[in-house]
Amino acid sequence: MKKLITIVLSTLVASAFAPASAADVQSRIIRFGFGLTDDSNMGRGVKEFADEVSKLSAGKLKVNGF
Repeated sequence: MKKLITIVLSTLVASAFAPASAADVQSRIIRFGFGLTDDSNMGRGVKEFADEVSKLSAGKLKVNGF
C-alpha cells in the first residue's frame, strides 16, 4: 500500500508541472488492471485512486479498475 501511495503522489507531482492547463486537456480514461476482486485491499485502493484522480482533474481523467 505504501508503494501505491508513493506512485500516486509521484504521478500527481509530475503532472503538476505539465505545461498544459486543465482547460486544454481532453477527457481520458486510464485502465488500471490489478487482478484481484474489488473487495480486496488493492481493489479499494484503486477505487480511492480513481475518485481522487477524478476529483483533482475535475472529471477530465477517469480511472477504470479491473
